[in-house]
Amino acid sequence: MKKYSLIALPALFFFSSCFTIKPVEFRRTENFSVASNNNSPMVTFGIVFYNPNGFGCTISNIESEGSINSRLVFNAGIASKIKAKRKSEVAFPVTANLAKMDLGQLLGTGLNLLLNDEAIPMKVKGSVRVRKFIFSKTYHFDYTQSIDKAWLRKLF
Repeated sequence: MKKYSLIALPALFFFSSCFTIKPVEFRRTENFSVASNNNSPMVTFGIVFYNPNGFGCTISNIESEGSINSRLVFNAGIASKIKAKRKSEVAFPVTANLAKMDLGQLLGTGLNLLLNDEAIPMKVKGSVRVRKFIFSKTYHFDYTQSIDKAWLRKLF
């Protein structure tokens, strides 16, 4: 039995170099909604990732933060695991509480957006862990999306 484990262990390390996990791609944020829970404003949205691998994998441990006009809007972590099928998109639902002072600052930014024809950048960055069998790797993402009048009107 010991003899087989001595052969299997080096073979496992040798073949692990042939098995590469491509990083999942952050695609977009979607389905934004703003609500209130016990006088605390909350934002709910989905983070969509794409699995470019030719095999299914498990996506977990997502840490993300979002900012609008360089002001931190949310900081959220998702501990749940979701299985992503090969070459497909998968969405994670996120709920984040907003501080009241952040909401006041965002109100001014939203009014400025409605009155002017400018687009405001929304930046989402963070990390995600991808796992297949015993192999896992943490990848970082950084995505910028423009917010304009049309996008803001969809919220309300």
